[in-house]
Amino acid sequence: MFILDACRHDIFEEIIDQDPEPVIVDASNSLEYVEKYMRDHKFEDTIYVTANPFGSHLDDTFYKKSVTFQTDESGEKADVDDLEKNWSPEYVHNEAIKSFESDKRIVVHFMQPHAPYFGSQADKIREKCGYELSAWGGNSELSHLLDLAQKGKIDRETLMELYIGNLNVVLDYALSLAKEFGGKTVITSDHGEMLGESKSFLRHNMGGMRRYMGHGYGIFTEELRKVPWFIKKYGNRRRIIPGEIDSGSQIKNTDRQLKALGYK
Repeated sequence: MFILDACRHDIFEEIIDQDPEPVIVDASNSLEYVEKYMRDHKFEDTIYVTANPFGSHLDDTFYKKSVTFQTDESGEKADVDDLEKNWSPEYVHNEAIKSFESDKRIVVHFMQPHAPYFGSQADKIREKCGYELSAWGGNSELSHLLDLAQKGKIDRETLMELYIGNLNVVLDYALSLAKEFGGKTVITSDHGEMLGESKSFLRHNMGGMRRYMGHGYGIFTEELRKVPWFIKKYGNRRRIIPGEIDSGSQIKNTDRQLKALGYK
């Protein structure tokens, strides 16, 4: 299974080459998703590769867990300033390949199409505005580009182009992994994204949503709750064998990652 963070069904449906089924998730941000669908469950046959900070706290849950923002190629803890690299779909793709075992299921939680945005269009806008691709700090206050849209400096049409660009980038990596791993593959999302639709929301939510853009905790809109459930065409199923759950260790110092996502 591949989880594309903040992926809306309607936009996914526009760019995929088959008709995905929509599902309604009981979550409007990643924390809710983890609480409802992962925490307090046991997945003895599943490897979990995640770039999402909320998933990093799921100890005693999976056969094996790999948190991409925490480790570099040597296996040592990466400096938090490397998060923009470790969030990239290419980095998560490579970690998934290293973590894969043919007799285990694998869940890969990409951060895209969630901001920050990748791709040539995003690079052009950042260059024009004088910002670098970064999760936080220095001159990156508006580097998500979602912030630029929330402040009215990017119109809704441009924001939509950026979002679609991010989705195309991550979808290429997800489909590549599906081909590499074989067997049955599902592509879905933990929640959707508001991209300028006029709605009424709770005044306080974990997302800092402004101008009806982004996402937060406990919000009920179709754009946030309706996500794709796309089953890629496949041949033979892989034989899956349960193993012993890795107790892991508590992941610490994720506050800055959560701030970069807009949750703190």
